[in-house]
This record gives sequence, C-alpha cells and structure tokens, in this order.
Amino acid sequence: MPNRPIIFEKPSVKEIHRQLTPFVYDEELESQFDTLLERRKSTIDKIRVLVETKTFSIDGLVSLIKDDPEEALNAIISVLGLSQEEFFRHVTLLRFEKLTAEDVEKQTEGFTSEWKMGRITKEISKNPQFATDVIKMLLGERRREMEQRVPRFLLGKLDPNKMRLEPNALIDSLIRTGLKGRYDAQKGKPIVETAVKILKDLKVQYSDGEITVRGVSRKMDIVVPSNDNPLVFVECGVFATTARELSEKGLVERVVRQEVEKNYPDAVIVRILDGIGWLARGGDALRDVMDNSHYVLTGKTIAQFEPIVREHVPVEFFEV
Repeated sequence: MPNRPIIFEKPSVKEIHRQLTPFVYDEELESQFDTLLERRKSTIDKIRVLVETKTFSIDGLVSLIKDDPEEALNAIISVLGLSQEEFFRHVTLLRFEKLTAEDVEKQTEGFTSEWKMGRITKEISKNPQFATDVIKMLLGERRREMEQRVPRFLLGKLDPNKMRLEPNALIDSLIRTGLKGRYDAQKGKPIVETAVKILKDLKVQYSDGEITVRGVSRKMDIVVPSNDNPLVFVECGVFATTARELSEKGLVERVVRQEVEKNYPDAVIVRILDGIGWLARGGDALRDVMDNSHYVLTGKTIAQFEPIVREHVPVEFFEV
C-alpha cells in the first residue's frame, strides 16, 4: 500500500461503462482532418484530369507529388490500398536493391532506420531518378524484379489501373485492404509448416503450435522431441512490418537463452528469421537475436534444419 492514503475509491466496472465516451469529439481535430481529406481529394482530382486528357505519365505523377509533398503521395498509396508501413517497406527494398555488393557491406547498418514519408518526399524533390523509380514501383513496372522478394498478394496492389482510378481496380484495393489483417496474421505460417514437414519426413517426435516449456518464459513454435524433454527449441520470427515487438525482441531472446541454458543445458535454440522487417529495422535486435541463438536460419537455408535435428536429437526419438 502507498504511504499516503487513497483519497478516491475506484469506481465499479458498471460505473466506468456509464462514464465512457464511445467517440471523443474534438472540433480542432475534426477540422484538421477535413483539411487533409480535401488535400488528398485534390490530388485524386488532378490524377483524374491526367487520365481524361491522356497526359497520365510518370513525370505527371512526380509533378503532382511535388505540388503537395506531404499529402499527394499519401493519397496515391491510399488509392493503391497500401498502408504507409507497406509503402516504407517497398521503398526500403528499392533502396537496398540499388546498392552494389560493396555498398551492402558498408551501408546495411543504415537500414536500421528506414526512411519515413518526410525523408522520402524530400528525396523525390531533389533526386529525379529516385522519384522516377518510386513511381515506376507504384505503377507495377518493377514487378518482375520484385516478384522474387514480394508475395503476390502484396504485388497485386501495385497496379497502374488503380492509379488511373479504374472502378474495378479500386474495388480490388478495397477488398485487399479488408483482407490485410487476416493475411498478416498468417505471414509466418509457411515457414513453420516447412519446418514441420522436415520433422515429419524425419519421423522424429515433436510438438508444434504455441508450446509452453517449464522454466522458459516465451512460447515456442516447435519443440523437439517434446515439451517435457526439449532438445531443440524452434522460434520463427517473420516480420513484414516494424512492430513494437521487433524492437524489444533482442532483450526478450537474451533472457530466453539464459533460461534454456540454465534449465536445459543440452538443448539448442534454432531461430528461423525472415521478412523485410528485419532489413528495415532489424539493427541491434537482429544482432541480439543472432547472438542468443545456437543456429540462425532463413527461408532460403531452412534445409539445414534437418541435419541440426539429427545432430542434437538421439536416435531413440526417431521412428525406425
């Protein structure tokens, strides 16, 4: 209890329900967003004029952005059905792919803090080639280069017909936006399924799902051979966005390794990492996660999971 007395009693749950304001009305806030809405509508009206006058072009779109750097680009990505975070990921990938091998060695650390909207619009204003590259990306003209690193569901948003405001294309944007939450929730599932298939082919005992192991504070995606006798802990971290969890992950995994080494000294931790979130904002979190893992795999190296299991799991846990 605090040293000083409590001067008000806490209300009951029912009282709080009665006191809650479902939607807080703030005229200043409403006016601010009315203005932003009109600015974005103005950009869309200008795009419509380009289409109707048959002057729709990359240069025309770059000019529109320069007319209102703060909101024109936001209007365009809204029409495409892109969130700001998705747009930032695409720009990060665009920048990364422009680097030479030497540049990657020297500059990858710079990607620990990706460009936000202000930095992107500033670069568009002063760098014509970058402006052209961004618009080409939004129009889907870099689709062939991107399709090896960006899934089809997300690439489908980069459609020139949406930029031309064609009705069916805009309907597609709305539907994809509605599916985004469900899609994001499944983004790490293929990696886990691939690891599980490897275990099934090995005919080794395992548990998968959200596995709780005594003495370990985080749940694991897979434990081999069982949560009562863990010898291989597997955690999959697939990040497309820069969720807060990513920035805190390094600290969490440091604690987990200490717990595993204390309670299960014969066990190893396997991290399977993937997703552009690690490239965009991995930084110290990525280094810490790697330092606190015995093995680190990606989607491209997941085949190494098989020999790791064979090495650390005794033969009696395999079916003959």
